Amino acid sequence: MDKKTAKTRNTARKITVTLKAHLKAIQKAGVSIDPPMLKVVLKFPNLFLDLFFMT
Repeated sequence: MDKKTAKTRNTARKITVTLKAHLKAIQKAGVSIDPPMLKVVLKFPNLFLDLFFMT
């Protein structure tokens, strides 16, 4: 694996973790998540989201 691919994967992982953390915090605060499709993001495995953000 070259350095560019490793950096891209690392960045995608950070985006995934941050997005899920923010969505969980929003839900915990009792604020409704709109659009509802974002709720589905919380159920996706991190690997799928990482691959999405790598493209």
